[in-house]
Amino acid sequence: MNLTLREWNESCQYASNAVEILKKEKHNIRIKMYTMYNGDKGLGFQVLDDAGNFFAEYLTGITESLSEMKESIDKQVRRIAKECI
Repeated sequence: MNLTLREWNESCQYASNAVEILKKEKHNIRIKMYTMYNGDKGLGFQVLDDAGNFFAEYLTGITESLSEMKESIDKQVRRIAKECI
């Protein structure tokens, strides 16, 4: 597995905090975990339209550390803020 349970839980909380900020900016977003064939996990940010339908997904990719995961979360949040106006 790419992250320990403690690191995974911390990254999920970090992502949840980021989503709350995006929601205040009127973005409709949910977080979805995904698992690769070898058990490595990543997070996806799913952007929804006004009707609640899937519009786009931004993935963190597979990271090897908590700091890499947080960097990837920040990068995806910036992309969403820029691309999903």
